[in-house]
Amino acid sequence: MSDQTPYERAIARIEATAELGPHRATILYDWPESDEFYTWAATCELWELLDWAERVECDVSMRGSERQILVAPGWVARERERRVQPRRGGRHAA
Repeated sequence: MSDQTPYERAIARIEATAELGPHRATILYDWPESDEFYTWAATCELWELLDWAERVECDVSMRGSERQILVAPGWVARERERRVQPRRGGRHAA
């Protein structure tokens, strides 16, 4: 049995997997339910973790400082469906 914490196992996976390097900060963020999340991050399929990290990073960059975070599939909750609403008003409104 490993003496590593879930966080340490997640770090080890990132260090052993080149594709995860660019997503290190996202994966190692101080997530709610962190031990459960880091266990998932250390053991899920690579494509799942990459897909999740890319969606979180895209969501954060689109929302700026609002930082509404998506949760990992099958982890604490299901992602809520996002719908993009057209802007009303503004300079070019009729």
